[in-house]
Amino acid sequence: MEIGKCLAKVDTFCDYVPGLSSVSSLTDLFLKTVIFPNIEPSSIKSSHYYTHLSQKSFTRCIALLIPVIGNILVAIYDFVNRKYDDKDFMLDAIQQNARSFRFASERLKNDKDFILTAMGHDLFTGSLIFKHASEKLKDDKDFMLAASQRSYLILIDASERLRNDKNFMLAAIKKGGLPLQHASERLKDDKDIVLAAIRRYAPDLRWASERLQDDKDVVLTVIRQNIYI
Repeated sequence: MEIGKCLAKVDTFCDYVPGLSSVSSLTDLFLKTVIFPNIEPSSIKSSHYYTHLSQKSFTRCIALLIPVIGNILVAIYDFVNRKYDDKDFMLDAIQQNARSFRFASERLKNDKDFILTAMGHDLFTGSLIFKHASEKLKDDKDFMLAASQRSYLILIDASERLRNDKNFMLAAIKKGGLPLQHASERLKDDKDIVLAAIRRYAPDLRWASERLQDDKDVVLTVIRQNIYI
């Protein structure tokens, strides 16, 4: 098990132990208020431990500064909300209303297989579910490509880094969907990206930059594809 996951498990364990929870919560608050604002968001997303702490609420950390009482309150809260960490319960809830996924535990919001299963292959349901996936998964290139095959609409929720990643957008175009409309403005002005989108999906030309909409090669490609804009 990688060290980040070990640290996250230790931190969770400490939440239920009086004394230890006070020390760990002080550490958590220090990291969240002093360290995190001074490091790149990508560094937080790439670390399982940092992601765990970023998702841990300030209310929980402050409550755990109070020995025993804080532990009891947290234990009661976790017990009451344990159903939101149950895969079968959440899948049933999502089938009734896709927006129910916003109540899922952080563990499930980070579970790739669970999210793909919950998304199914419905365009709009998949998009509604994915909005509440963890920020870490929204920055995971391989997972985003797999999920976009189920609903290309999720690309609007991709991290800024991925929406500005030329290789990622080219791969998304090849795998399916209409990703150009969700690309960064820089990539909408990238000729390779726009031509790839035109060759695969006619409507994507409307999302290209004005410069490329007036580009001779781009227009000729549209004509050759027998596309009417």
